[in-house]
Amino acid sequence: MRTDEAPDATARASAELLSFVASGLHREAAAAASLLRLFPPDDKEARLLRARALVLAGLPESALREYASVPLTARDALVYATALRLLGRWDEAERCLERSAPSLRTLPATASALECAALALDRGEPALGRTAQQWAQRALHEAEFGVGVGAGEGDEAGAGTGAGSDVDIVHARCLLAASYAAVGRFGAALDAADAAARLLDGLGQDALLRRLDSVYRLADALFYTGRRREAERRLGEALVRARDAAQEHVAGLLELGLARARLAAEDLASAGRWAERAAESARRTGGVPLAVDAALCLAQVRLAANDIAGALEAAETAVRDARALGGVWRDRAAARLREVRVVREHERPPAVPSDKAELSGGAGPLLDALSGREAQVAVLVSEGCTNQQIAARLRLSPKTVETHLSRIFKKLGSTSRAQVAHWVGLTAGPARDDGG
Repeated sequence: MRTDEAPDATARASAELLSFVASGLHREAAAAASLLRLFPPDDKEARLLRARALVLAGLPESALREYASVPLTARDALVYATALRLLGRWDEAERCLERSAPSLRTLPATASALECAALALDRGEPALGRTAQQWAQRALHEAEFGVGVGAGEGDEAGAGTGAGSDVDIVHARCLLAASYAAVGRFGAALDAADAAARLLDGLGQDALLRRLDSVYRLADALFYTGRRREAERRLGEALVRARDAAQEHVAGLLELGLARARLAAEDLASAGRWAERAAESARRTGGVPLAVDAALCLAQVRLAANDIAGALEAAETAVRDARALGGVWRDRAAARLREVRVVREHERPPAVPSDKAELSGGAGPLLDALSGREAQVAVLVSEGCTNQQIAARLRLSPKTVETHLSRIFKKLGSTSRAQVAHWVGLTAGPARDDGG
């Protein structure tokens, strides 16, 4: 009888330990991943739990290797998609979501809708036929009204907590605010950010740790609606928690947010340090989107500090890394490289122009009259950006952009945005994606 009881006791002890580890996965992700290595290789539940811990710890590539040898549950299929999204493997993530939930197009579960919203927002393109805003609205509706997966399903690896979860509602509202800001709907973004902030402040610390990436989404919306100080405060507080919980990838995102905040405050030294930390976090986690964003931010910081060579190096790094992402990411990196090149040309000592060259439309002598910031504004005008979009890109107020634009027109002797675009094109030429 004792012989029969021993395996049962061992099994119970193992199950209890797994349950304990699962309950605290979001608090000590890296430690949980290490502990779960001690379980037998044929323990599928431990392998799945370890993969979730690795995603939270910012090791998505290791998580995918762990998942390779075990059948995925419905929840783990979402975590698998999360790992692919963090790595910037957008198409694979979308196919994973489509395979794991064929009914997503009609009635997705809360967790699935949240992941689809995050994918669409990160990628900058619709996921499974819907925009980030549409997915976030659907996730919010399901979370608030109890449609979708049953309550009680955990979200240790960021796959959601089930219908009706306060954490899901907060995350959906933060995603919604960020999605509004991403498409320039700043009034709607402000309203959504206010609602999200109130709910976020009502979460306990343990609940907040389950979705620290919500803070980054909210901060993104706050930046675009002019509330930099509030965004910076929230990012700093969340970063302390992310570091304590060893949530490496989230920490990298928060560092990136702080770099942008310091850049907006014109504290270039701090902005550069935070951008470099975000880049280092990206190297540790393998997060290509984070690496590209960190390089783009670093290029902007160096450009503002008149370190043209450093800005060019960072922009070229972003272009190289963005190749794997394609789409809007590749375009963003190319645009930043083009911006740096225009400013570099502007900073060079001008050749002595002839009257004939100026009359024939030569752009160099004309653009030499612009300041560095005016040259940046001119580049964004050439890309078709509105004043509000330029303000968002350069972290300036729309009024400041108007002032810069009026000076540009005066110096170039024009009132036409099209002519500014033409002169920029003559100066920089098309930006290539090869860093050349």
